[in-house]
Amino acid sequence: WICQLVTSIMSDSDDEAHRAEQSTLTSSIERLLREFQGLDASGATGDAWEQHLVFARKAAVSTELLDSCQALQQIIEEAQEHQQKSLAARSEALRAVSSEAAQRAGQLGGGGQRMADR
Repeated sequence: WICQLVTSIMSDSDDEAHRAEQSTLTSSIERLLREFQGLDASGATGDAWEQHLVFARKAAVSTELLDSCQALQQIIEEAQEHQQKSLAARSEALRAVSSEAAQRAGQLGGGGQRMADR
């Protein structure tokens, strides 16, 4: 039961890794949104070739933004799944500790009763 408890505590580092990935992707998404908005504001000016280049860049940024949003969604889903498994493991470890403690208390209580009977 000690191993289960230690393992469940160690899973907190996995939670930290998920949060770090989420933070990185969120920053990337914010940057891409700002870039896209900047392209939106500048897209109406210039000649046809410049407009074509802006449009091509907007398409590339849109694709990268979509990929980043999908990756963020995946990481969030993985983090939620990990948290559910971690919670189940912690609950199981606590049940094992409680059971062990109850058994020990029963053994101590029974031994104490026998000594009192003498």
